Amino acid sequence: MVATSLGSFTIKLDSSSAPIATANFVALARCGFYDGVTFHRVLAGFVAQAGDPQTKSNRGPFNELGQGGPGYQFEVEFPSESQPYDRYVVAMANAMQYDFASGQITGGTDTNGSQFFVDLDSLVGRLRPYYSVLGKVVEGMEVVDAIGAVAVNDPEQGVPVEPVIIESVRIQSGP
Repeated sequence: MVATSLGSFTIKLDSSSAPIATANFVALARCGFYDGVTFHRVLAGFVAQAGDPQTKSNRGPFNELGQGGPGYQFEVEFPSESQPYDRYVVAMANAMQYDFASGQITGGTDTNGSQFFVDLDSLVGRLRPYYSVLGKVVEGMEVVDAIGAVAVNDPEQGVPVEPVIIESVRIQSGP
């Protein structure tokens, strides 16, 4: 369960296509890594992104916003075609670079870390399949929708005017 300053939502994790990324998310959650970070990028109708530890002490826009991580990176686990980026899917953010002219990945594929995003709408056909899928929000969708509707500094940058803080991420086992 992800408890935020706007309420809580539950992610059902699915490690079938991204076992390393999912295990990493669980390990970071269990050690309290996400507690106190903000959703630092909210792009209405697109994604709400969190996981930059720098946002624990830096609220609002700053030069290196969205560049923080756990101090290590690992390979992207590409999703299968049977895992579309539907509304409420949760995936790892990464810093891969894509050359639109050639249609090729030009940057490293080892850029997963701690940042993740929640799809605020179906991104099928809008988002290339370069982000490891962790699971899907199954409860508290209204909270995700509220996060997706917050006022932001600029619609392109998407930094919430009032920080949306992750108070805790708790992992529950079992059905």
